This record gives sequence, C-alpha cells and structure tokens, in this order.
Amino acid sequence: EALLGEVPAVQTCHLDLWADNVRRTSGGGVFDFDFDGAGPGDPSGELGMLLVDLGGGDRSRMRALWAAYRDARGPGQVAGPETLTMAVAQLGHITAYACERWLATDDPAERARLESLVREYVDEPVTLAVVDAVLAATR
Repeated sequence: EALLGEVPAVQTCHLDLWADNVRRTSGGGVFDFDFDGAGPGDPSGELGMLLVDLGGGDRSRMRALWAAYRDARGPGQVAGPETLTMAVAQLGHITAYACERWLATDDPAERARLESLVREYVDEPVTLAVVDAVLAATR
C-alpha cells in the first residue's frame, strides 16, 4: 500500500493484459484479446503487468520489452514502484479467486487447474526485489 502513490489519469484499458491474452501473428506482430473486463484504468499499470509477466524476472527481457513499448509510443510510463500496483492487485485477486474456487469444488481436474493459478503467484511473487528489477531495467 505504501507504493500506491497518486491516482493516475485513466483511459480505457484491457485490464487483463497477461501473457495468456497476447498472441503473435503469422506476420510477426502481436495482438491481444479477451476484452470482457476492459474499462477505465491506468496504461502504466498494464505496462507494469507486462513487464512482470513477459519479463519473467529477466532484466534484459524487461529492457527489450520496455524499449519496444517506447518505440511503439505506448502511453504507459514507469514512474516508480506504483507502476506495479495493478500487477500486485490483480495477482492477489486471481489467487483469492482460485483459492475460493478450489475449496468449493471436488473435481480433481478443476482443483489442479486452480492450484496452478495459485502456484504461479506463490512461486513467483511480485516482491520488492522484482519491483527494483523492473525499475532498473527501465531506467
């Protein structure tokens, strides 16, 4: 919560811009899909989500993504730690959702799927070290 900072200017955003909602085209470009949650948001927060998810903790990958984003004139900025608050909030929400659903089902396949969602957050949390790595890669 100490990282939240001021309320940013908002615009219509995807709001679920994780790697599973981005695909490469046959021509080498990329596109995103699954816009059912789109609404007002901070494009910088979505950039933070991509840097965490697609960057995978690798500073060179984050640096390359940041450079490509800037070259494409993306509207988001990496102003400071607050850039990652959307990623932290969404991962927390996904984890809580998966835990609630896991407790509510007896289906082994569904429990395995939900466990994988929780493991993704537990095994690779967005810690202060991750925040520092993103900030270092985008400076």
